[in-house]
Amino acid sequence: MGTPFTSRTFAGVEAGAFFFILLLGALAGAAGFLWTLESAPPQGITRVGAGFVGPGDPDRGFINRVQGLYAMGDDQAVIQAGVIRRRDWPADPNGWLLAAFAHERLGQEPGLNALYNRAAAQDLWQELLDQSRDPSAKRRVPTYYEGWALMGLGRPLPARECFGRWSDATSVRLLSSNSYNQACYLALAGDHEAALAAWVNTVLRSQRLPVWTQSDPDLESLHGTFEFEIWRTWRRLILEDAAARRAESLRDGAPPPPVPGRQF
Repeated sequence: MGTPFTSRTFAGVEAGAFFFILLLGALAGAAGFLWTLESAPPQGITRVGAGFVGPGDPDRGFINRVQGLYAMGDDQAVIQAGVIRRRDWPADPNGWLLAAFAHERLGQEPGLNALYNRAAAQDLWQELLDQSRDPSAKRRVPTYYEGWALMGLGRPLPARECFGRWSDATSVRLLSSNSYNQACYLALAGDHEAALAAWVNTVLRSQRLPVWTQSDPDLESLHGTFEFEIWRTWRRLILEDAAARRAESLRDGAPPPPVPGRQF
C-alpha cells in the first residue's frame, strides 16, 4: 500500500518555481476564460461502463450524461436516470452504482429525507453485490462493482481487496491506454502514491479534464490534497492561456496555435 505524497517538487520543479509558472499562466489567461474548463461537459470518461453498452441499448450516452449530472449536484436527476436505466437496460450495473452515489450524498443532508436516502442507497448496494456474485449471470459483473457494493455496505476491508484485484487485473492495459482509470483504481485500492502519479500523467497527457474529476467517488481519497488540486489548476491555466492565444490569433487572422496535450 502506498503512502501519501509529502514532497513539494513537481516533475523536477521546486515548489517556488512551480507556483511562479502557475502565476504566469494565470496572468496570461484572459479573465473571460476563467472556469472554462470546469464548466465543460464530461469528455468520455466511461470506465468500466463502456463494456455494458451494446446493440439495442436505448441510452448509449448514459454514463457521460449522468456523470455530468452528478458532478453538477443534480442528485434527483441522477436517481431518476438510474431508475430508467435499471428498467430499460439492466445489463449495466452503472444504473445501480451512480444512483447509489446520489442517494448516499443526499443521505448526508439534514432532515428526515436523509434516512430514506441512506436506506435506498443500502438497497442498491445490496442489489449490486448480489449481481456481482450471481453465478448464473450471463455476464460477470467486474470486481470493481463488487468493491463499491461492499464499501457502501460498510465493509471496507473486503472492498479494498476487490479494488486491489481489479487494479491488478487492469494495470497492464491501463498503463498504455487510460491513466485516469488507472488513478481511479489505484486510489480505491489504497495506493495513494501510485494513484497521484497516474493522476499527474493524466493531466500531462490530456487536452482537457472533465468536470467529473471534481466529484468522482473513485478519486475521493485524492480530492483536496495539495498534489491533486495543484495539477488540476495547472492544466486549467494552461488551457485558459491557450484559449486566449487562439482567440487573439483568430482576431489577427493568423492560424491558431494547437491546444496543448491530447484527449483521453
